[in-house]
Amino acid sequence: RGGAVVEFALVAPVLLLLVCAVIDFARFFVVSLSLTAAVRDGARLAATLANPLDAAQAAAARSRVVAGFVAFGGAPLTAGGVSVVPTLVGGVVNTVTVQVTNYRFTPITPMASSLGLGTVTISRTAVFRWERAS
Repeated sequence: RGGAVVEFALVAPVLLLLVCAVIDFARFFVVSLSLTAAVRDGARLAATLANPLDAAQAAAARSRVVAGFVAFGGAPLTAGGVSVVPTLVGGVVNTVTVQVTNYRFTPITPMASSLGLGTVTISRTAVFRWERAS
């Protein structure tokens, strides 16, 4: 009679652990892809700027990255975490690099913290050729 309850008691923790792992892995995957897409979008904008060395235009590229990122329940991305770096060749802009370094992803399920799985840092970089380069 009580066999089903005993079996459930044995299976439930494993099932709960799997569900929590799927939730956190899916969130990590979505955040990682969103960060990649946002950095690529910001780099694409930076590659089309008239002067990527101009601070105001670089700020527009940073804002595009921040606006394009979906945190999916995590910490928002700030413009301070985004860098826009034009590469000069012969004194002329050749490529534009947009980079987000050390975005901190934190799992939301209690299982991750109880297993010692804490914050993971994610960094993404996109390099585009400046379109006005000769």
